Amino acid sequence: MDTVRNSIVHIIDELTPGGAEKILVLAANGFMRLNYQVTVVTIIRPGELVSLLDSGVRHICLNRKTHWDLRALFQLRGIIHSNDLTHVHLKHTLKYIFLSYVVRPFRSRVLLHDHSGDVLVNRRNVYPWIMRWWVKRMYYLGVTRELTDWAIKVYKINRKRAFTLQNVVEPGLANYTPPEFNQGSTLRFVVVSNFRPIKNINFAIGLINYLRTFRNLDATLTIFGQPIDTTYFHQILALIKEFKLESAISIVTNETDVLPRLKDFDLGLHCSLAETGPLSLLEFMQAGLPFLGIQRGHVAEDVLDFRAELIINNYDFSHWADRIQIIVPHRNTLSTDLQKFVNYNYKSEDYIAKLDKIYSGIIYEKIK
Repeated sequence: MDTVRNSIVHIIDELTPGGAEKILVLAANGFMRLNYQVTVVTIIRPGELVSLLDSGVRHICLNRKTHWDLRALFQLRGIIHSNDLTHVHLKHTLKYIFLSYVVRPFRSRVLLHDHSGDVLVNRRNVYPWIMRWWVKRMYYLGVTRELTDWAIKVYKINRKRAFTLQNVVEPGLANYTPPEFNQGSTLRFVVVSNFRPIKNINFAIGLINYLRTFRNLDATLTIFGQPIDTTYFHQILALIKEFKLESAISIVTNETDVLPRLKDFDLGLHCSLAETGPLSLLEFMQAGLPFLGIQRGHVAEDVLDFRAELIINNYDFSHWADRIQIIVPHRNTLSTDLQKFVNYNYKSEDYIAKLDKIYSGIIYEKIK
């Protein structure tokens, strides 16, 4: 019988479809297979991606009702205290973790995993000053070097306690059925992104309008994403109506596994104002779907070195339209090349091995 290794608890607000949530699922399942005792705690509600957790991963939902829900607060504190390492997926969870510490301090080792690129645009400390003393005593994991350097500077975290680990995607899709590209005049675009202002989905709407109005392209767009920011979501709906694109643009908010759907499109789009990955580019490549993406995040930088025509560094509709017309005739070759590229460079087993090394260093206090 295999010996059970250390106990790890992952904490997040909810497992709704999103980049951070998918990485949590990958890590939890990966470490369960390495015989770690793995628990996933969702603070508010389970979320749709809970179904993707392996049966050996324990899931606890606190069902927190308010920020001052003492029942959930003490339950969370007990869970943290009983595990060797607490892996906190930022940002919304941290204030509640801090509250549980204030109520009754715990000595458990805490790794703060920052998935968000918002601070790279805002350039401000998103946490109150009273939390900085506590945060700088924790371990920190950023998705990009730039994000990690920012945290070291702003939160005064010891450089030895700060790490960088780039995102990957789930394995096993090397033989994924590639898209069947439309050979007619219609171009089917897709965006995979939750609705938040920093994701700049309004640019994609404007681009579709430009392609239809000024380039005579029968361009359609499907957006897969959760309405995280409901105000922004309704702004997008209003923009679609303003451009009279109701028949050309559709929104899907309840898809938990977007990869099988990507074969139905001709080109992916990614136009965020800031990114740490983005994970959606990895999913496009995994599905063999060519794309045009803004030069934001480590994945975009990697692709720029591999296939420069797929990455652009401005938000000019005419430039995007010109680049799209360069990409479209080469979709079949790009599809094959992108699948090979992502499966060689973004292996989940490498990610788990690197994270295992970080975990071990923290748990056995090799990193002070």
